[in-house]
Amino acid sequence: MKLFTNPLQEINEYCEARTMLSKQGVSVEFFGCSEGQKSQLIHGLSDMYDRIVVIASDELRGRAFAEDYRFFDRTTAVFPAKDLIFYQADVFSNRVTSERMKTIRGILSGEVKTVVTTVDAFMAPMVPFDIIKKNIVTIQKGSVIEEEALAYKLTEMGYERVAQVEEGGQFCVRGGIIQNDATRVDAA
Repeated sequence: MKLFTNPLQEINEYCEARTMLSKQGVSVEFFGCSEGQKSQLIHGLSDMYDRIVVIASDELRGRAFAEDYRFFDRTTAVFPAKDLIFYQADVFSNRVTSERMKTIRGILSGEVKTVVTTVDAFMAPMVPFDIIKKNIVTIQKGSVIEEEALAYKLTEMGYERVAQVEEGGQFCVRGGIIQNDATRVDAA
């Protein structure tokens, strides 16, 4: 990708920005960039950081930017805001929640370097990552798990115990089998 970042080295403002950004607590603003130039510029500066957060003015622009930026960084993920109007609608809220959790999982595992989000999503209160990490349940194939302990943990984490799983965020217990929308665990 140096083919795309090498030309930036010839721009004085870019070199000054890199120098300024190498200092603690300094921010830099760029004006007059086209959409394609924004992706190239951010990619050119990204080697200075472990994680990149891009805040878009709205979700449509954020998703468009993420699609463009994936050319430079395939580990880019979108972290959508909870749309309060539609959040009550089960289908939409489950999709948003699933996408948000997938991005968080990618951040925690180190698979996601660049996160594209909106001001609303960035400013919304969220459970701290250390609490999310503490509540991750990893089950190895062939392991023995106490059925009620797992059911209790899932309920504590916000899953809904139902008679039959119909969507994400639900689980059921039947004859030693705990199932959610994506997995099935044979409990002891």
